[in-house]
Amino acid sequence: MFYQTALEASGKIAAENDCALFDFDGTLVDSLPVWNNAGELYLASLGIKAEPNLGRILFNMNMNEAAFYLIEKYGIDKTEGQVIEGVNETIFLQYKNFIPLKKGALEFLRKLTQLGTKCSVVTASDRALVEPAFYRLGLESFIDGIFTCTELGTSKEAPDIFYTASSFHNSLPEKTIVFEDALVPVCTALAAGFTTAAIFDDYNKNDEDELRKTARFYFNEWA
Repeated sequence: MFYQTALEASGKIAAENDCALFDFDGTLVDSLPVWNNAGELYLASLGIKAEPNLGRILFNMNMNEAAFYLIEKYGIDKTEGQVIEGVNETIFLQYKNFIPLKKGALEFLRKLTQLGTKCSVVTASDRALVEPAFYRLGLESFIDGIFTCTELGTSKEAPDIFYTASSFHNSLPEKTIVFEDALVPVCTALAAGFTTAAIFDDYNKNDEDELRKTARFYFNEWA
């Protein structure tokens, strides 16, 4: 059966799963534009206007390369380390103060928990970024745990974070559903025996067809 929104499928999901694991960035919160525009936001904090498509220019650079580029291009009188620290602070402030939930996410979480499904966050982002947004947005009312790849020393190319979070809820993989917006973690969770659900995010639209074919559920919106 095709479901336009996750909320429409909430009854079926709750009936089939004891536990639901949610990616954070691009899945529950609309944070990927911040990462794409981090250089522009940092320059704006210095009163500098960025060139068009700066995010695209910086996309394939590591943090040191990006910092060097900003220093050379914009004449910033700072070291690479200071620029990296400034960019990280800019991103942190976006999480702390501005990054919103994706439309309908809270409504879906409320419904799923009312139906008795336990929920946790599984994220590749650092806890120091996730927690300020998590509590500001009131997610602690519906989500019991936050599991990060950094703390577990893993990535979502391996299923460790999904096993750890489902074990926390005493749930087996076959009774746990994983919500993601990106193809790699969907494939990882599927191969490890979890039910998978993908939610549309504009930054992963190039993988939409493959996500629709791979995930058990694909949703255009939460509600």
